[in-house]
Amino acid sequence: MATPLRTADVSFTTQPPITRLPVELLVQIFRLVWPRRAKRGFRLVGTYWIYDSCYAPQNTGMEWVQLMLVCRHWRNVSVNTPQLWRTIIVTKNLDSLNYRLEKSLGCTIDIISDGSRNMEINIAALPLLLTHSNSIRSIQTPDSFMFPHLHTLEPIFQVQLPALEHVGIFPMWSLISYGRFRTAESSEYDPNLGLSRTRQPRLRHLAVFGINLPSAPSFWSLSTLVLVLEFGHDIAPQQVASDVLSLVRVSTSLVSLTITNSHPLYYDDEKVHTGIPPSTTTVGELSPIELPHLKHI
Repeated sequence: MATPLRTADVSFTTQPPITRLPVELLVQIFRLVWPRRAKRGFRLVGTYWIYDSCYAPQNTGMEWVQLMLVCRHWRNVSVNTPQLWRTIIVTKNLDSLNYRLEKSLGCTIDIISDGSRNMEINIAALPLLLTHSNSIRSIQTPDSFMFPHLHTLEPIFQVQLPALEHVGIFPMWSLISYGRFRTAESSEYDPNLGLSRTRQPRLRHLAVFGINLPSAPSFWSLSTLVLVLEFGHDIAPQQVASDVLSLVRVSTSLVSLTITNSHPLYYDDEKVHTGIPPSTTTVGELSPIELPHLKHI
């Protein structure tokens, strides 16, 4: 009697492999795809997406949401992953801003202010942003942000920001935007935003231009410091050097230090404050500085 043929025990599935990716990996792919698709000058610095282009068109930085249309699983992952919504670019659409803030509940958020000529956009967004002040991990401005608009950020720095780790603020007086020269309406600004170790106890990464820096040594437990030092020609370079060295002396936790006299775009440097606390000593009177953790300069 002939032995019957046995059917091979092989399992088949109609699902393509990409739909079976672990959720954690899928989330990482989503996080990487949106700034590249947006082409808006984002740079990955540590775990932060840093915004540094004024030439790309304004949008909400949410291009990755198109991936939600691929399938129900991808949509569910997107909707239920607060980390995907944590980069909050301020726009005039307050309903959209509120929705994105609500979706980010459960994780810290990165705020990127509006850089358009209309400062009312940032002012209108303040009540929503302040409601989430305990979750703000970073505050940044785009290169198109103007010095006279600094006061629109001040209310955020006046409240407790227990999660704040990174501040990146490089305002401009004037710049080239879409082939046209754009200049700030006002020639004055208040350089004091309210940086304080008391209100921002976890601040570790500071990158600023023209902003007043605290003189209290307790503030300077930073890991990263980036200073742009373009300023009016009536300030003696020797005094600035002494001020900078005195500031660095108390920054004994620094891992990375960058000091440059070159802002990436155009401005009138005579209107810009140095922001550095004045020193009472000269360069010649300073003793050698020890920075035991410094790796990059």
